[in-house]
Amino acid sequence: MEENTNEENLVEKAENILTSYGHTKYMDIHIRSLEPGRVTGIMNISEKQRNFMDNVHGGALFSFADTLAGIVSASEGFGGVTAQGSMNFIAGAKGDRITGEAEIIKNGRSLIYIEVHIKDEEDKLCATASFVYYRNGDKYDRCKN
Repeated sequence: MEENTNEENLVEKAENILTSYGHTKYMDIHIRSLEPGRVTGIMNISEKQRNFMDNVHGGALFSFADTLAGIVSASEGFGGVTAQGSMNFIAGAKGDRITGEAEIIKNGRSLIYIEVHIKDEEDKLCATASFVYYRNGDKYDRCKN
């Protein structure tokens, strides 16, 4: 029971960050699960986030992936910024909601390596992304309990 309470606390902290700061405040992203080193989230898609083929725009996919990468890096208790990011677009993302999962692959002294997978409503893999986050400070209590 303690573990679920801790996860709920982490999710609540992450949701507060998403709805309180700049760009992410307008993205309609919600965290489904969060533990140190792994996060799953959803993003509701509006008409403004679609391309001319009625798929989710690549920029929206990348922004979602980068946001999840930032949340998962904060789950380890460190502040970080994107140093490098790349995305492979595998298939058009259809529907009104996408799901993403980000996982820390390597947590180094100053760099954090993160992989992200994004699926559409039909559970079809649409994009994969790799990020390197630069740790920009000492440990803090942003998402970490």
